[in-house]
Amino acid sequence: MKALIDSNGDVQQIVFSTDGYDLTGMTVIDNVPVPPHEYVWNKLTQAFEPRPPTPAEEITLALFSDPRWRALQAATPAQIDAWLAANVTTLARVQDVLKVLLLVARTIRR
Repeated sequence: MKALIDSNGDVQQIVFSTDGYDLTGMTVIDNVPVPPHEYVWNKLTQAFEPRPPTPAEEITLALFSDPRWRALQAATPAQIDAWLAANVTTLARVQDVLKVLLLVARTIRR
């Protein structure tokens, strides 16, 4: 894949071949990393760099690396019932659990 860079240093297009393109004022960068949507063009270094994770991706990575989340994924329904009975005994705790569930659902939805 090739990237067509304009005179301002911005990527104008990523193509498989430059055949048929007017390359006047363009710089052609060969060997664009694949898949290109996982990389961003750095105008200062004139190179493609890995795209930084979005906030939603960072939250998801943190969630799935949390040992409590992994334990919950492996828990049986009976173990979850026992944990709820032992730990969710007040309205405040119910609200805390609901808040966490909503945050997790919102993150997964993104």
